[in-house]
Formats: sequence, C-alpha cells, structure tokens
Amino acid sequence: PLKHPDKSPIVYQRIQYAYRTTLSVLRLYPEVWFDYSKWLIEINKREEAEVVLKQAIEILPVDLLVNFSYADFLEQEASKGEQSN
Repeated sequence: PLKHPDKSPIVYQRIQYAYRTTLSVLRLYPEVWFDYSKWLIEINKREEAEVVLKQAIEILPVDLLVNFSYADFLEQEASKGEQSN
C-alpha cells in the first residue's frame, strides 16, 4: 500500500482519490482492491476497508485474494472484539 510521511488529511484524500480512480479502470484486478483495503486498515478506516472488500467480492466473487482478505479482516475484527471484552 501507499505510504507517505505527510499525514495531513489532504494527502489521504488524494491517495484515496487515486485508488478510486484506479479502480474505475482496473476493477477486475484484485491486487488493487487488496492494496486499497490494506491502506485503509493502516490509517484506521476499518469500516471503509470493509466496504471496499465487500465491493471487491461483488465484482470478483470467485477471486481467492479478495475472499481470503475479507475473511482475514473479519477474523481480526472478531479477535479485537474478544480482546476488548
């Protein structure tokens, strides 16, 4: 995923715009979906990452990368929920 030392909101908006623009053209490339969701997780936008992974599964329902990424995401969320209790 993209990494940038500047943590200003405008930089995050530009990176997000770049991913969305890329997905409008390369929507059948699971690596782009995967990178985008990982980047969202890294910046603590877990809800948006879940939405992105669900969209990826709708578009690429038989792709193993996006399906296993979503399963891994759900497992991590469940383990976080157990740790907080």
